[in-house]
Amino acid sequence: MGAALHEVTAKFYGSYVDHRMSNRLRPNFKSSESVSDVDATTFGGRMEATLLAGARHWWFAGADMRYMGRTGSRDRLQKVNMMTGEPLAKPLAFVDTIWPDASISQTGLFLESRRLLGSRWTLLSGVRTDFVFANAREAEADFDKLYANDLKNDTEINLSATASLAFQPTEQWNLQLALGRGVRTANMIERYINHFNVGRDPYEYVGNPKLKPEANNQIEFSVQRQGDRFEFGFQAFYSYLQNYITARVDSTLKRKFMPTQNPKVSRRFVNLDKAEQMGFEFHAGIQLLRGLQLSGNVAYTYAQNLDWNEPLPEVAPLEATLTLHYERKIWWAELRGRLVSEQTRVSQIFGEPATPGFETLDFRAGVEPLPGLTLGLGVLNLFDATYWEHLNRAYVNMPEQGILYESGRNATVMLKYAF
Repeated sequence: MGAALHEVTAKFYGSYVDHRMSNRLRPNFKSSESVSDVDATTFGGRMEATLLAGARHWWFAGADMRYMGRTGSRDRLQKVNMMTGEPLAKPLAFVDTIWPDASISQTGLFLESRRLLGSRWTLLSGVRTDFVFANAREAEADFDKLYANDLKNDTEINLSATASLAFQPTEQWNLQLALGRGVRTANMIERYINHFNVGRDPYEYVGNPKLKPEANNQIEFSVQRQGDRFEFGFQAFYSYLQNYITARVDSTLKRKFMPTQNPKVSRRFVNLDKAEQMGFEFHAGIQLLRGLQLSGNVAYTYAQNLDWNEPLPEVAPLEATLTLHYERKIWWAELRGRLVSEQTRVSQIFGEPATPGFETLDFRAGVEPLPGLTLGLGVLNLFDATYWEHLNRAYVNMPEQGILYESGRNATVMLKYAF
């Protein structure tokens, strides 16, 4: 490349966590006592070199590595007959595998180029290759049988690439067009979880070690303007997804723990051959008067499962915010309104419910009576709206079953001193 070495950076990290969880404060503790011990090991590192190929051209090359290992089990003491609800004369003891001594290691090699083309154009391009190795050494018999006793030594080689062209016609304007293909391997939960509640819903989830890596082929365009009194930005994207990883309700997989409770079937992680997403985000702000600014933004994503001709699950609905901010030398005040539409584009196969729209209004204010000392207060959800977010999911072991509502009207105070 004819480049001169400019800088080399390296970092390494590692952690070991011995984690214990229990249901002692949950409502079902009276019927089933559970204590889970999980050992989690994570370590890795990254090394990167910066090379100068001229005054207007930089290369970045390097490698990184990440290892994750999980092992652990749950000791469960069944105190009642789950069919009749009657106490058992002698509680039944079980040991359930949470993580089957599983590990995923990922080593990546990457190369990126940043080149200035004249005074107004910038070209970015890059490639990355990931080498993935995954293993599960102590899977439970039912999970092992589900995948034909073939859980060990899964390997992948994944290639990603990106390119973008930025144009700055003036100091105030910036335009960019970007294309890319990003490939990710299935994570630990998606591969190896076995009938555990890991989602935002009451379903048991079952992993799939045979998942193919997910590929996102995306194009996006953005334009921004930054002025003295007025600024705005607009971004739009289209994404074509291959082997998209999601969890669908599988009627062949009955609930394993507390089988009499609903839902009586589980979700299994699967690949979709084809899916698509497209969306936009727009924000703008204007200085109305000295110290008074009005700003707002709106965002929306449309996502479709092309295999099953239905929406992709867990996609946030159309949302907009509007903020009026007034600031003086030692104090400020702000009103922020949020409008969220209903979400009726839901996945039937995922078992996803629709949610209604809502509107909220928040008030915040602050004062700095002394240098470095800030006092603040806020009243959130000023009109005490009753609402819940689309991605809120009630779970089986809640103190009260039903919808997981957001907070009503609530007040906050803040005291901060910087020195």
